[in-house]
Amino acid sequence: MGDDLGQGTASGAAAIGHDKKRLFIAVFLLFNLGLAEVGTRVLYATRLARFEKMRRRLAGEPLPSFQQCESTPYLLYAPIPNVSIDGRVDHNAMGYRGRAVAMRRTPGVARVLCLGGSTTYGWGVVQPDDAYPAQLEALLKNELPAGVRDVEVINAGLPYGTSAELLTHYHFKFHYFRPDLVIINPGGNDSDAMVRSYYQPDYSHWRQAPCVAQPLPAWSRWTMHSRFASLALILSVYGTLHEGLGPLIRPGDTPPSAAWYPELGPLPPAERRVPREELAYWHNLESLVAEVRADDARVLLVPFRAAPHNTYPALTQRVTAEEEELLKTMAQEQGIELAPFPAEVVSPGNWTDDCHLNAAGEHEKAVHIAPYARRGLGP
Repeated sequence: MGDDLGQGTASGAAAIGHDKKRLFIAVFLLFNLGLAEVGTRVLYATRLARFEKMRRRLAGEPLPSFQQCESTPYLLYAPIPNVSIDGRVDHNAMGYRGRAVAMRRTPGVARVLCLGGSTTYGWGVVQPDDAYPAQLEALLKNELPAGVRDVEVINAGLPYGTSAELLTHYHFKFHYFRPDLVIINPGGNDSDAMVRSYYQPDYSHWRQAPCVAQPLPAWSRWTMHSRFASLALILSVYGTLHEGLGPLIRPGDTPPSAAWYPELGPLPPAERRVPREELAYWHNLESLVAEVRADDARVLLVPFRAAPHNTYPALTQRVTAEEEELLKTMAQEQGIELAPFPAEVVSPGNWTDDCHLNAAGEHEKAVHIAPYARRGLGP
């Protein structure tokens, strides 16, 4: 009996030892997971801001960045519908910025469509009502063109949009809104196509279908509350992330799969000369203007304008200047109104970066364009 008691005591002590060992391992793991979580939170806040954006996207939280766009058929990408931030509607149910306008026209109400890139979207302002299209609407309402009882303006600006997206978004989407006047204000993004190592009119040498992450299923979004868990998921599933335009850019200067201009490949961009008819910028805008006019709408061209203090490379500045001259040529050849947009229109302190404006700058832009828009809506 004494032996049994001793064996039982030994077994109990061993069991207690195993329990303590398990408890120690559990505490050790929890402690290290806690350290990892704290460390990851510090990294997210200091050096991994792009991962924090992705984490919020996977958690279903809206973001004021390119991650507010999604990949779509035909359009390449477009603003995500029904995006609300801080109680305001950034993107309406139809998938463009600001207040939604019913597709069906109201008799007596003039309609203006503003096509462009981020400088039309209003990248430098938080409130959609501060972007130039919304401010233009307010100005036109205060001084209506003759024969018009009201005006509505649609902000069809697309962050990072090129002339290719202006054309496809009008053809596949905004054509159905039947505007009276289309203001075409190309951003500076087309110039990027010409200053890279290769050039192809379809822009496939530098753009690709964006892999914009979709939110996780509702039942699994709780995992995104952990920065450590989100980092592990993002690295294992999505790999390296890019800021800004990253999802749209072909990696590096890799040669395109199809070489349209093999003779241009070795040439430095500064020495590259492509016929006007083979420039995507010209062809896309020429096609867009033709389609708008076929819809019995008028066109107003507004050139891209960089801030006087911009830091763009000299070659980029040269290309954007050439694109402005092409707009002037198009206006002259086709009898289209062009609204010159000198940098002096915007006060020096109203630029937020190399080309975007704050709310006051957007107002100055709208005031400058308003007289041309009134003429475009007039008899």
